[in-house]
Amino acid sequence: MFLKNFNYVEQINAIIDSQIKNMKSTSDYKYEYKFTTINKNQQYFIYRGNLVIMFNAGDILDKDFGNVKFYIPLNKFGDNINGIFKD
Repeated sequence: MFLKNFNYVEQINAIIDSQIKNMKSTSDYKYEYKFTTINKNQQYFIYRGNLVIMFNAGDILDKDFGNVKFYIPLNKFGDNINGIFKD
């Protein structure tokens, strides 16, 4: 999906960290996220111009919350994404 030599793990981690911080600051509920990093075999899919990163229930939030998804617009990756995934 990404071009060679692009550090997608670092980029995705930074985006997910940012989304979590935003959710924590705008929510009345205070959930404890246990996110540190995605792994090289992280579950994902493409949906309407977004890379959707999935975590199984209990991976980063309490199991009661079910699967957790983060939507990242593909344009956040600029020219580091394979052309077949661009609009």
